[in-house]
Amino acid sequence: MASREEAADQARCLTVRAAASVVGLLLATTVAASADPRDTLEKARLAHYSLQRDGLTDFGCAVQPNWEQIVVTARRAISPADEQALNVLKQLRITVAAAPARRAKVVRNELPAANDEQAKALQQIYSGMEQTLIGFFDTWSPFVMTSPLPPPTATVTLAEQQGQWSFTYKEGSVDISAVLGEDYAIQAMRIGTPKMASLIHPAFTKSPHGFLLSALQSQYRPLPSGPTALLQMRIDYQTVSGFQLPKIIKVGGDDGTNGFQMEFSLTACQVGRR
Repeated sequence: MASREEAADQARCLTVRAAASVVGLLLATTVAASADPRDTLEKARLAHYSLQRDGLTDFGCAVQPNWEQIVVTARRAISPADEQALNVLKQLRITVAAAPARRAKVVRNELPAANDEQAKALQQIYSGMEQTLIGFFDTWSPFVMTSPLPPPTATVTLAEQQGQWSFTYKEGSVDISAVLGEDYAIQAMRIGTPKMASLIHPAFTKSPHGFLLSALQSQYRPLPSGPTALLQMRIDYQTVSGFQLPKIIKVGGDDGTNGFQMEFSLTACQVGRR
């Protein structure tokens, strides 16, 4: 699985490069938490859905991109060469394989190009599609596959104010902070790495097994300076062998210069379980 720093950098790449390709403290607190931080964080962990906790070891799905949308993102307009490329792209067979503690892997078959121009167009589209998918899973996985909360072994500073909790901790060179609501749902997270400052606002739906990530808005700013990139995700789910897996993925973003929107459908999913 990618480190949090790699995930933050990948999410930046997702926004900046998706045309070609999860988290400071928002609530200042001064009142020390009366409860043991470990108890509060364990309640928060259990409040959020976790495929790993429910016994999933891995899953794989066929992926059907919205090719017209991806071509427009990659090329800004569909040329006659792109029309030909679209016919080729629809022959692609794409799969994604994902597992807790591992980075998602996208596999596709190779298709012949009619000429150098089409080969170049296809490669640009492949790159944007693959980077967007991997970037999505880098961001989604900590919220659904495992847990976005710090592990029990982490040294965490926790504070409570007016029914909300805020915590901070470090993971290597990465500074992480978050705010939890009264129901223990994550309201916001911030990740700071030597290269990137990331602010994430997740949204959840309630499921029988905990809060399930349904949408996410985030900002990524390179350090020491640079333009802020924006990323948005929406996820519709399907039940596969009792597990909640993505069915429709919608990803969009803007790096201040270029914006994009991409959509993927996941079908024929297979799961492994303990």
